[in-house]
Amino acid sequence: MKYLLYLTALIAIFVSCDMDHSNVFDSDYDSKLTLKNFNSNDIEIVPLESYDILWEDNVDNKLKIELFKSENFVDLIVDEPETEGKFSWTPTLTLLESNDYHLKFSTKNNNTVVNSSPFKIVGILDNAVLNSDSIFYNETYQISWNDNISENVKIELYKGSDFVQDIIASTASNGSYSWSVPTTLTAGTDYKVKITSVNTSSLYDYSDIFTISLAPYIAVTNPASSTTWRMGSSVSIQWSDNISENVKIELFKGDDFVQDIVSSTSSNGSYSWTVPTSLTAGTDYKVKITSVNNSNLYDYSDTFTVSLAPDITVTNPTSSTTWQIGSNASIQWDDNISENVKIELYKGDDFVQDIIATTSSNGSYSWTVPTSLTAGTDYKVKITSVNNSSLYDYSDTFTVSLAPDITVTNPTSSTTWQMGSSVSIQWSDNISENVKIELYKGSNAVQTISSSTSSNGSYSWTVSTSLTPGSDYKVKITSVNTSS
Repeated sequence: MKYLLYLTALIAIFVSCDMDHSNVFDSDYDSKLTLKNFNSNDIEIVPLESYDILWEDNVDNKLKIELFKSENFVDLIVDEPETEGKFSWTPTLTLLESNDYHLKFSTKNNNTVVNSSPFKIVGILDNAVLNSDSIFYNETYQISWNDNISENVKIELYKGSDFVQDIIASTASNGSYSWSVPTTLTAGTDYKVKITSVNTSSLYDYSDIFTISLAPYIAVTNPASSTTWRMGSSVSIQWSDNISENVKIELFKGDDFVQDIVSSTSSNGSYSWTVPTSLTAGTDYKVKITSVNNSNLYDYSDTFTVSLAPDITVTNPTSSTTWQIGSNASIQWDDNISENVKIELYKGDDFVQDIIATTSSNGSYSWTVPTSLTAGTDYKVKITSVNNSSLYDYSDTFTVSLAPDITVTNPTSSTTWQMGSSVSIQWSDNISENVKIELYKGSNAVQTISSSTSSNGSYSWTVSTSLTPGSDYKVKITSVNTSS
């Protein structure tokens, strides 16, 4: 806005007048300058507005116009105005509020022509601005404004038309204040800042409305530091966020990028992933989740462990194993699981029985082979995780044989052997080791017929002539490995 401050009176000032500023033109007593405005004591000037300074003169020399505050020089307004009798002036905010300003008109040789009447530059406070239209809790923002006042200002926060709190009760009117947004505020879209002179409550300005909300964030919640993911297993990556755009999920080992888990997925807080079996086992893996719109918005998980794929491997029985019915057998396996296992017995593809429904996965289990089993060469042991029925292993096929047995078939109760005669001792057995053959009379051992001979079911012996005749003789045949 331009202001034309006209008054009907014209002030004619001649060099012959008795003035504070004399000797305008020593050689020209007809020179004069007449102000057409700025010649009244009730003039008020608003900084940053535009004003026309108007005058008439018959001065040949170019003029300069200066601003004074009382007797003190403030600023050169113009040196040699381009337009005769008119200059458009916009006071700056550096001019403090005061009522003792005046203009001084001089010729180029610094002879004063005239001073204007004193006028007032009024105080203003405007253009209150927050440096963002959307701000977040715990972040710091700059509040700025324009003023030309010397007193302090008060800064307040409003929500709609309601006062919320003082941001600061009094701070220097230097045009700027740093504000950290409290977390106690209610989120909203209708906040504004009010800045007021501490001396003049009517001198204030409001900012435009702005939004206060949570800062955008991503926080990975799973995996955690205690997490172990096995290769080949299905896992759930979990996080919280307050963003609407998709996210990218990456895998790191230490500080080294390993692979993209997914380049873009909905920011819904969960993603299912099958851990690749190609990874190297380690304890320093991390998951990184990043906004697809803002690469600076991300979070890493805690470091966690990736272990080998869950595995069970039966190591005993093997294809060369024979377990005899009634004997104690040791079932053995390797695994990398923590849960219990179930152990079952199969014959061919047919389930026979549970050996144990649940036992610790410590790699070994002792079992007495039931006497009810049928002998066979196609038995298998199956060991299965109690938590994951698809995690199991079968042993090689092995043999279950009858219980070790020796049965003497000759002599019998009707047998009579004559001393000096050659006789055949006969038996049946299912053992592979040699046997020992002894002669007893009653409960007393008489002699060893053979300390070791093949368990082939037959042994020829000449009855000793030194024996005492009797009807209570017995032959005992014993495994050389197992005396029982």
